[in-house]
Amino acid sequence: MSAIEAFSKKFDEYDLKGDGIIGFSDFHKLCEDLEGKDLSEAHSRVLFNGLVFDSKDALSKEEYIRFTEFLLNENHLKVCSVVFRGFDEDRSCSLTMDQSLRFVEYLDKKCTREHLQDVLLEETGKRKGRFTFNVLYKYVSGKEIDLSYDPYEGRIMKSSKCCFIL
Repeated sequence: MSAIEAFSKKFDEYDLKGDGIIGFSDFHKLCEDLEGKDLSEAHSRVLFNGLVFDSKDALSKEEYIRFTEFLLNENHLKVCSVVFRGFDEDRSCSLTMDQSLRFVEYLDKKCTREHLQDVLLEETGKRKGRFTFNVLYKYVSGKEIDLSYDPYEGRIMKSSKCCFIL
């Protein structure tokens, strides 16, 4: 059995309805099972929020399998994209300083607020503000990526600053 087949089978064990969808509670149990240890709900919630794009609060088997492929193929960019989305609670495509610190820590990197302020200053000319994925990915990986890279894969609409009055 391939690794993907094993992950697929493990998902099926937690998909009690057999509809190819699991909620957060089952996802958390699945993560603990796969890791072989207790995990905080907050840890699992980051991944879940990064994988779920709609308001249904349910993860499809398809999204789960895509993510396991990123992990198995050691696609650091895609894994970091999921984690970034998980911390971007308002889907603004940027993180606050506190969210950025948690993002960096989640990826097992050590960082201080002052150090991230210096990173922001170097990248934007300001010590305060929000972090884009590109800035944080460069910090955690040491690699620059194209500014057009979208960690949301085109799946969220960016809001417009205008409106129509009828």
